[in-house]
Amino acid sequence: MLLPARRVAPGGIARGLDASADMLALARANAAQAGLANARFLRGHIEDSDRAGRSYQRP
Repeated sequence: MLLPARRVAPGGIARGLDASADMLALARANAAQAGLANARFLRGHIEDSDRAGRSYQRP
């Protein structure tokens, strides 16, 4: 997730999804250590998401 957060357009946000609270805590700590304020981490399963199998960009 750190690489996408570095590559998004200015003002963009990179989102990561994981079912594990431990992995989310690690990802948030890594993003903070890297100084990435545009990385967002959500808990859940992709199969339950309305975005399953898709990617998107906001205007």
